[in-house]
Amino acid sequence: MSGEKVEKKKISPSLIISVIIIIVLLAALVYYATLPPRVEIVPTTIVQTALRTETLPGTTIVRTEERTIVQTVTPTPTPKKETVVVWTFPLGTEEEHKKQLKMMEKAFESKNPDIDLVFEVYPWQGRDARMITAAAGGEAPDICYLNTRHIAKLSFLGALQPVENIIPKYYLDNIYPWVIEGAKAGEHIWAATNLISAPYVWWYNPDIFKEVGITPPKGPEDAWSWKQFIEAAKKLKEHGYYVAHPSKPSVVCITRPLFQQAGVDICKQGPPFVTEVMFNNSKGVRVFKFWQDLFYTYGVMHPSMLGAVPEWQPERELFAKKEVAIMLDTTGLPVYLNKIKSDVKAEVLGFLWCDEEGKEYMTGDVVPGYWGIFKQAYNKHPEAVKRVFQWLLSEEGIELWCKWAGFNSPYKTQEGWLKGTELYEVIRGDELAKWLPYGSPEWGNHPAANDIYNIIQANMDAVAHGIMTPEEAVLDAARKCVEAMKRSLSL
Repeated sequence: MSGEKVEKKKISPSLIISVIIIIVLLAALVYYATLPPRVEIVPTTIVQTALRTETLPGTTIVRTEERTIVQTVTPTPTPKKETVVVWTFPLGTEEEHKKQLKMMEKAFESKNPDIDLVFEVYPWQGRDARMITAAAGGEAPDICYLNTRHIAKLSFLGALQPVENIIPKYYLDNIYPWVIEGAKAGEHIWAATNLISAPYVWWYNPDIFKEVGITPPKGPEDAWSWKQFIEAAKKLKEHGYYVAHPSKPSVVCITRPLFQQAGVDICKQGPPFVTEVMFNNSKGVRVFKFWQDLFYTYGVMHPSMLGAVPEWQPERELFAKKEVAIMLDTTGLPVYLNKIKSDVKAEVLGFLWCDEEGKEYMTGDVVPGYWGIFKQAYNKHPEAVKRVFQWLLSEEGIELWCKWAGFNSPYKTQEGWLKGTELYEVIRGDELAKWLPYGSPEWGNHPAANDIYNIIQANMDAVAHGIMTPEEAVLDAARKCVEAMKRSLSL
């Protein structure tokens, strides 16, 4: 055997070709088997029979003629619907808000049957991170509800679509000019206003005031100063009552007004974005000293306001239980009391002013809401997004969006739209109207706005606990805010 050669079998080329053909055919069969069924538009043939009857001239003979008419009709294919997703956050309760959004979807789709409008509702807590993460991951919605501080950050990161060429003309002709400024950066407008909140004012329980012997201000002409507020709060505490403010994250609505009342601001807003603060001085110290007095020095602020987490916002419940006699809020407080059928009353106390600066610096927060478009989603179907965006800014869209919740329209033509309604009486509309001219739009037109708020609030908590002095809090906050500004502009 060692001397024998083993002959290898040769494979026929034709056999190889046959195997390849069989493999290709099998692959083709598998591919076509997995395809969805093809819907063919089949022409429809309609056959009609017509009879024509006539009498021959000069006779009584009637002639009948039968004709067959054949028509071929090709059905029009049903167009594919575009889906436009809008992110929003609860106005009022989530249940009420979702019910209203369903009405908005039906109203829009009745006029635009080729577009499927989908609202998605998310919690207020964590919304900043949600937006940025979605944009970075390519999963941003088409349109989103924004506030000023989100516009600055997202536009700086290149996530938003400029809207100056998308905004309808009637918006620009009808809007209050000051609300446009919060959405501007450079040469572009990055969002469009969809509501204006009622002013954040201090509310009081009139029955408790009467019991304790405190006379409230009648209006802006005799508004309380910080010292008057502290003295009233001390008197209330002697009788077992406290003061409260909006717990996080809504505490931003008290932060900037306190600086303004002290005669200073947080920093310059808008581009070119700065890397320096304006409160690193004695005026900034006043803010932290006032906060220290409310919590640490006199203990007039309700203890639960320290460390209150966003998932539990206790201040309205505390007011209803008569533990709190004064609190800062928008129309949310009277609406809440009305909803739970409480016998506790809430009247408007108004804005405050700093004694050292004078009443000319009296102000409070007024928050505009905005619709913004995410660029990455817009580029996929711009015409559909544009139509939804413009409808949301129509008077119909604005009214359906926010009137039910007691918000003001950004349009001059819809000014005072709540007058004469039951809700207007509930929210003390006439009293709130007295304070609105003294309000200031929410601060935040800087990419570092959220970081700045968090830094300032952390140091406000520190002086409230007695961990820092007001002077230390100002120096530390100023340094950290500058670092945050530089960091935000280097991204």
